[in-house]
Amino acid sequence: MSICKLILNLMKKISDKNLLSFCINQFALLFLILVTFSYFYINLQENVSFGYAYKELFINYQSGLIRRGLLGEIFWFFNEHFSIDPVVFFANLFLFLHLMQIYLFYKIFKKFSQSYLIYALVFLSPALILFYFYDVNLYFLKDIFVTLTILFHAFILINFFDKKENKESYLKKLKYFILPFLILTILIHEYQVLFLGVHFLFSLSVAEDKKTIIRILKIYSILLIP
Repeated sequence: MSICKLILNLMKKISDKNLLSFCINQFALLFLILVTFSYFYINLQENVSFGYAYKELFINYQSGLIRRGLLGEIFWFFNEHFSIDPVVFFANLFLFLHLMQIYLFYKIFKKFSQSYLIYALVFLSPALILFYFYDVNLYFLKDIFVTLTILFHAFILINFFDKKENKESYLKKLKYFILPFLILTILIHEYQVLFLGVHFLFSLSVAEDKKTIIRILKIYSILLIP
């Protein structure tokens, strides 16, 4: 009975939407998820020849405080205390990161689900999500941390405007969620610094007066430390 009900609900869902849009949107999501898990599986194989992106993950602070060392230091800690295999550790970590990227793209562009052209351009563009799947080794690029900070910030902003929240709510999220995420990402990949202007422009979209702009500037000034 429950299976029949599920099928009927699915048919109703498809009939309520444009069939072409529904099919293309679902195909794009399924394709990206399958590709992500495929690369995850490939990287777990013993005969894979890892490239520069994977080797760069091992940069750490054991010889001093250097750029891009935080992620390697975190791995070193787990490896030292729990003997975690590096391939298993990083493959699972990046599987989570890539799936989170797909999820955030989906949530951000959900309102455009009726437009299959926008969905196809966003989800199947070789310059966006699929950029990390040109080559097996690109699966481990640290750039995904930078991408996730932008998507995470955009997701928070969209919810802010959709729910018409008070600006104080956004400023708290900026201070206690977005800013720590940016600091961690700078320590993982210094390229994040080049994209701080994007985050600042995002924040200015909620500013209604000069006082709010000054508050936002003070919050971002903390980033001068890392």
